[in-house]
Amino acid sequence: MSLDIDCRPAQKAVADQLMQNIDMQAAQADGRHAIVSTAQSVRIEKARFQMYPTIPIGYTTAISGKAGETKSVLTIYIGAHATKGTLPGDMLHKPVNVAYTAFEDSKGMQVARLKAAGADLSRVFFIEMTDTRKGTSVDTGMMIPQDLEAIESLLVSNSVGIWFIDPIASTVSGDINKEADVRRAIDPLAALAQRLGISIVFVRHFNKGRGQASEKMSGSHAWRDVPKSVMLIARDPDTEEIIITLDKSNYSQEIGSSWTYTVNSADIATDDGDHLSVPIITGLTPTDKNVNEIINRDAEIDGEGDKTAGDFLVSFLGSCDGNQEQPYKVVNAAHKAGFSENTIKTARKRKTREGVIFVRKSINTDGKPVWFWVLDAGVLAGGTPSCTPPVPPIRNVEIPTIQGRGTRGVQENVPLDVPPSLDTKMNTNEHKSETQAAVGETNTNQLLLTEDMRSNENKSYSLNLDHQDSAFVDEVLAKYRKQLAADPSALDVKLPQMSPVTLEMLTQHGGMLKQLADREFQRRADSFTTTS
Repeated sequence: MSLDIDCRPAQKAVADQLMQNIDMQAAQADGRHAIVSTAQSVRIEKARFQMYPTIPIGYTTAISGKAGETKSVLTIYIGAHATKGTLPGDMLHKPVNVAYTAFEDSKGMQVARLKAAGADLSRVFFIEMTDTRKGTSVDTGMMIPQDLEAIESLLVSNSVGIWFIDPIASTVSGDINKEADVRRAIDPLAALAQRLGISIVFVRHFNKGRGQASEKMSGSHAWRDVPKSVMLIARDPDTEEIIITLDKSNYSQEIGSSWTYTVNSADIATDDGDHLSVPIITGLTPTDKNVNEIINRDAEIDGEGDKTAGDFLVSFLGSCDGNQEQPYKVVNAAHKAGFSENTIKTARKRKTREGVIFVRKSINTDGKPVWFWVLDAGVLAGGTPSCTPPVPPIRNVEIPTIQGRGTRGVQENVPLDVPPSLDTKMNTNEHKSETQAAVGETNTNQLLLTEDMRSNENKSYSLNLDHQDSAFVDEVLAKYRKQLAADPSALDVKLPQMSPVTLEMLTQHGGMLKQLADREFQRRADSFTTTS
């Protein structure tokens, strides 16, 4: 194809390149192809901002800080002002539709906080994923990038300008500490932001201890490398101010700039005639303080990361949930508190050498070994917590010396416990939302609890399948059986990503599915014991 036009040479070069690309695309079949473009055909445009200089349009932005540092409250503040067109930047006086995908607060709580912040609620949307089978919808959680195609159509149809994901780790199906797994999720997210010309803001957590704040986003470095803008948050313990530092900005000259704000509470009327206390940000102003200064000052007070991790272990295992817990649950809780897996394992070894924490091996009803980390009852004030009966030992066994990489072996005499149940206990402190952490307990916090939880906040939830629709379970099992029949290795990649409930479904079936699930349960137990 050719086209003769009367224009300047530069314009003609651009037109010729466009026509060449059209010819190439017309001749290409489906699949991957290499394309070329001239520099003259590329437009030079100034970056635009939803909120200058922190949130560019068309890119991803990360907000990172320790747990309880009001990161979620900040996303509410930004979103509320976006709906009113009052953010400083290119959208000033231009109201924007915003969307939230939040996993740690209910939609009712988010609406209450948005209302307190003065948001135009007609411009706010919540994006979730459900799976409907035979008329029954189940909240399946969000998986990125698998769900992005469905999400993209919602963002477009609702003209969303900013999408907040809090926290982003809840959407990643792989290992959040591996760069390849992280990039597999957030690279497509960045491409989506650019393709739609919107801002995508996600929340990440800090690790604890000293060091440069820019290196403290927990997990892979990709969490910081991919976003074009990174905001770090820390609370000044002396003044209770929250400090925001712009740690990375590809499209502004404001790197290192900081702002401060305070968090107050506001009362919001609920639909049932009660009142709810929610946090609200006030007084966002520039400051000379920075997050690096605050986190290193905190680390000097708390001690190095490993020592603080040891204190966390003692506190967690000494809670009323019991003075013993399976290692993977301790590590999951430690991640939420800002500790890496290696840090918490190192702290456990030191506490074990001190005789404070022991490793116990039990045998469950299927004959599989189950490992526990156990706090010495003498460490607790008054002995074992009254809310947890002591576990009677059956006999003593000796675990051979474990020679870890770079560490000396540890000889541990541990009692063999009675077979544990499959109950998983709800730690109410661990599961408090950031709203409760910022405002404190209120007489209306039961709005965050389900009906079952209201009867007993500390009740146990068994990994049985009574609450699952039997037809749905049968369909899941049939799907996996079919995949195994076609390829015996079909589930090798999926098994490490399955939740305990899904694995329990497989054990109920028996046969090869049960063997695979048992093997995965064993692998998870071994990963927190024999390799630590």
